[in-house]
Amino acid sequence: MAEDEGMERTERPTSKRLEEARKNGQVPRSPELTTAAVVLIAGAGLHFLGHGLGSSLFQMMRANLALARDQALDESQVISMFAASAQHAIVACAPIFGLTLLAALLAPMAIGGWNLSFGVLAPDFTRLSPLAGFGRMFSLRGAVELVKAFAKFLLIALIAVIFLWMKRTELLELGSESTAASIGHAITLSGHALLACAGGLVLIAAVDVPWQIFQYMKQLRMTRQEVRDELKESEGNPEVKGRFGSCSRKWRAAE
Repeated sequence: MAEDEGMERTERPTSKRLEEARKNGQVPRSPELTTAAVVLIAGAGLHFLGHGLGSSLFQMMRANLALARDQALDESQVISMFAASAQHAIVACAPIFGLTLLAALLAPMAIGGWNLSFGVLAPDFTRLSPLAGFGRMFSLRGAVELVKAFAKFLLIALIAVIFLWMKRTELLELGSESTAASIGHAITLSGHALLACAGGLVLIAAVDVPWQIFQYMKQLRMTRQEVRDELKESEGNPEVKGRFGSCSRKWRAAE
């Protein structure tokens, strides 16, 4: 029984075990946290920058629709104007793209920190095993991921329906506004919709982050024998140290 208890992974991982896991690229990550951060930042960016972005896109659209007949039939001029318009659109959307990219890069570091490991780049052919794939699908973790995905779908769908119902008047009035105003207003409403959905995603992330940390710590749990072996490696054999201590005490007593 004592040997069976020693083989059970009941001990928390030591600092050395955690450091080795980080070197191997094993850090806690929450995809739901990243999704929530990206949607939240994108929604906030569209809310604050929506009118300016709409104005820039309207000016680009008006300039492209004001071509003379000779310009429209000149292929070289059309291609150059298309390239200029694409560049103009990229510059106009760059703040939104930059904010979402920054959120996508920083959000994963919130619970696992920055970790650069080249070991994870090596090919792992065991992941191609169908048996291993079925094992992951029908495991507890797979069941939790399925329930989480279904709950996320229901929550986001409910938020979207409620938002469309609450904003139905504004959406119907977009057709009565000027083109420039309606474009900016539509972009701002899109930002509000993303912010509403981000609220639901934040709730999901608040549940997923502790779960991912729990799963990470559970995966790295150690047996009592592994803890003893690690202590022997780092501090030496406790039995030898105990005998050495008793001998030194006898020598002091003899002196």
